Amino acid sequence: MVMKKLITLCIPTNGRVDFVLPVLDSIYNQGIDDCLFEVVISDNGDKSVLHEAIGKYLNHDNIFYYKSKLKGFVNQVDALKHSNGLYIKMLNHRSVLLPGILREFIGLVEKYKDTQPYIFFSDGLLKGEKIIECTDFNSFVYLLSYYSSWSGGVGLWNKDKSKLDEINYNQMFPHTSIVFETKCDSQYVIFNKKFMDEIEEPNKGGYNLFHAFSVIYLDILKELENERRISSVTFQKIKRDLRCFLSDWYYNIKIAHNQYTFDVGGFREHISVYYSYADYMFIVLRAILKAVRVKIRK
Repeated sequence: MVMKKLITLCIPTNGRVDFVLPVLDSIYNQGIDDCLFEVVISDNGDKSVLHEAIGKYLNHDNIFYYKSKLKGFVNQVDALKHSNGLYIKMLNHRSVLLPGILREFIGLVEKYKDTQPYIFFSDGLLKGEKIIECTDFNSFVYLLSYYSSWSGGVGLWNKDKSKLDEINYNQMFPHTSIVFETKCDSQYVIFNKKFMDEIEEPNKGGYNLFHAFSVIYLDILKELENERRISSVTFQKIKRDLRCFLSDWYYNIKIAHNQYTFDVGGFREHISVYYSYADYMFIVLRAILKAVRVKIRK
């Protein structure tokens, strides 16, 4: 009988060789025995040459490459379905693992393999301990805040993989659908330690960022509130936290004019769906103050 790998590192990509190769380097330079983990690459890139580019890794029997027909973010779901490890960890194709972190991932799987709670990886962005255990869904969502929108934090146990066919995915945030719908009544764990460095993507974009986060994402949370899975306090707290995220992106795109390709049409209209005029002014003025501070430093 073939032993199941303890963990799958699941890399959905659109064929970006310049991203995936450094990520693979960071995985295989960890010095972990191949029998303990596997790597699954799900590639939906048009005219991709990634398979040829990763040739030097194909001598490992724990790396698997698939061509996916699913476009956009739902390729993430396809990647998870092709994985076979006891625990399946989503890894953004720009996420370079820090030294020693794969061993910590494996230790985490060993620690929780009997109880198998839902585990989210926050990359050390939250206040608190390295391991945060939550006894209910509402407290988990409250503590996680808007980071539940981040695909790089997602994972699931192999036994829950069958549920991937039952979820009604949000097309913009399929990974968030997985976080909220894989387990509805469970213990929740946040691995709150930095585990990666992210490769910059100056031309990142292709969708309306402000509509996605200030409308679609908050629609998802509002539905959880309406279903009484989270409290109004949790919804309001995340909405309040999200203002700083939206303000930072307002600065990046509208003021600093960084080389992103997000559609930013209808900014005021999108913000006003869930936010007041005072919130709108907070988002804009905070971005302007950031621009002033940057100018002073220069």
